[in-house]
Amino acid sequence: MVISTLIGSQTNAGFATRMESIVTHIIAGRLQQQDQVQQAAEMGVTGREL
Repeated sequence: MVISTLIGSQTNAGFATRMESIVTHIIAGRLQQQDQVQQAAEMGVTGREL
């Protein structure tokens, strides 16, 4: 992944930690979105209505 390469090549530990927290936040947000979409799909709601 480009992000892990960027963190690996960056010697500033503070920068790497900040990047990891941002990436973790993005991933968590996507997982939450997927959960919401799946719940809606189980209730018979189409993607367009979301």
